[in-house]
Amino acid sequence: MELLRGKTPDIAEKEVTLHLLVYNLLRALMQEASRLSDVPIEKMSFTGSRDSASLWIDTIANAPSQKLRKEALMELYRCIAGDPLVIRPNRSEPRTVKRRPKGYQLLTRPRKEMIVSLSRKRK
Repeated sequence: MELLRGKTPDIAEKEVTLHLLVYNLLRALMQEASRLSDVPIEKMSFTGSRDSASLWIDTIANAPSQKLRKEALMELYRCIAGDPLVIRPNRSEPRTVKRRPKGYQLLTRPRKEMIVSLSRKRK
């Protein structure tokens, strides 16, 4: 959610709401997997859970019967519980910015004004 792609405040608000909804649904899946498998939720990988859910979502959604849907969901819970966090002692990860700044100035005025001011600089 680092970068919102919406151009209007209304769309940006919808994006944030959707991200929160998906986050909470994924945490609910992890909670249920934790409850069914007796694996503490603190030991479960969020990224692994997200990846497992994205792999199983089509199978669960397209299951021809309620019984097969429930079996696929139980398999998803097993996958989530079976992907524990890896303990990495003495690990130090530097905080860095992945997105590189572009070599262009910001568009701080209307485009037409910027075009005029840039054309004056080139002369």
